[in-house]
Amino acid sequence: MPLSATSDDGLLLLTRVVAPVTIDEYAGFMGDIRRILGKATGQVVICTDWREAGTLTRDVADAFVWLMRRDNPKIGRVAVLVGDEDTTQVAAMIAEANNDRRRLCRNLDEVDAFLKPITHAGTRRRIHEFLGAEPTAAAS
Repeated sequence: MPLSATSDDGLLLLTRVVAPVTIDEYAGFMGDIRRILGKATGQVVICTDWREAGTLTRDVADAFVWLMRRDNPKIGRVAVLVGDEDTTQVAAMIAEANNDRRRLCRNLDEVDAFLKPITHAGTRRRIHEFLGAEPTAAAS
């Protein structure tokens, strides 16, 4: 599945973007996001895994930028984890969105540093599990 969104407790949203992504798939993904955020009782932390996103088509990239620009009071912070591949497009999208609650992270330590101030150890352990990493001292 090119796009997925899951939430166990309503306050942590885990998303994954895997190439290729069509605009129709993006529309379905947005429905999932709206549903999860609509049920949230507090601020939601989002960790999104873009390590396999590849290069998005212009219409899909523009749709993601539109989403990232929105200032939704239910969103606390969004960490966008990218891989070792060329991250120019994703970095440009986040810069264009101009929203300081969204951050490009190049490794798990950067995800931890950005999300730690607003998460507890259990949430960070769940993020590590989602990203397929062993919890570190930073997750504790």
